[in-house]
Amino acid sequence: MKTTRELAKEDTHNKLVQNLQELLVKNYDAHKGFIKAFKEARSKDLKDHLKIRAFLHQRNATEIDKLIHTLNETPLEEGSAVGRFHRIWMDVMIAITGHDDKTILEECLRGQKATLNEYKDKLKNYKFPGNIKEILKKHLLELELSLQEVKSIQDI
Repeated sequence: MKTTRELAKEDTHNKLVQNLQELLVKNYDAHKGFIKAFKEARSKDLKDHLKIRAFLHQRNATEIDKLIHTLNETPLEEGSAVGRFHRIWMDVMIAITGHDDKTILEECLRGQKATLNEYKDKLKNYKFPGNIKEILKKHLLELELSLQEVKSIQDI
């Protein structure tokens, strides 16, 4: 039988892993969404932005995957149903608007804001160990900069 201390330690570990898994899935979804948007966009500036965002989310997912492995856990391997639904919604919107770059950008922004809010929520409501917190704060900063960079995209 486990002691109260052992149970508490196990619970803390499980919550840490769960929070990281949720951020991992969010990054999988964002990566897939940006790849989809990249394929549909017409503007070179927008394509360049989307390609960079897709890469950054893939890198973030890889970093979180490694963190989960260091905790002796198995990372999830795919995105969420919500992410799949958002990509289907993007297909519908793109079909309706005729591959309008503005619509593509708006849908990407919606997804990016959801990812940003997920990071903010996790960092506010869960006490991550210092090394993990620093990595997640770096991801959050990149997400915030990404939203600011959208304003500089031309030809949309």
